[in-house]
Amino acid sequence: MIFRRSPAELGLTAATTAGLIVLPIAWGVALGVALSILHGVWSGARIKVQPMSRIPGSSVWWARTTGESLPGVAVLSFPAPLTFLNADGFAREFLAGVKPGASAVKLAVLEAAGVVMIDFTAARALAGVVKTCRAAGVDIAVARLESVAAEEAFARLGLTDLIGADHIFPSVAEALSALSSPERSSPPRS
Repeated sequence: MIFRRSPAELGLTAATTAGLIVLPIAWGVALGVALSILHGVWSGARIKVQPMSRIPGSSVWWARTTGESLPGVAVLSFPAPLTFLNADGFAREFLAGVKPGASAVKLAVLEAAGVVMIDFTAARALAGVVKTCRAAGVDIAVARLESVAAEEAFARLGLTDLIGADHIFPSVAEALSALSSPERSSPPRS
């Protein structure tokens, strides 16, 4: 069953079992723990930015749906902690989803429910994303930053000041309501 559903975990199980048979028990257990940690780090570094769309007839934004999008708006989520392991990939993929300067996107919203923490390196990457977007005339907001640890890190690492507390919202719908209205005449923050 493991082979059919998760071949990588089968490899971890087989390597741990072999280690327990060939090595002293403590070393075999240590090998299994080390392989599990490496697998977790490898998996965490491969998380992708996900475009989101609105479920028709609702205010719910969801990844991987064939829902609605709004003209001039890109809603993107990152369902993992932002760390040095995935900071470069996050920045590259977020900017690819927004295409600052090359598309009609005027508002980018980071749906951050999965961002339970952010470290210094990732904060610098996110700051670069914000500056790149704003330089191209794209306003940027953060929605659903639910983790207290991530919220504290945003403040401590200068992201709240850079993005603006008035650009951090409890939901995507509230961000869009506040920032994507046609009558809104204020330019993006610089």
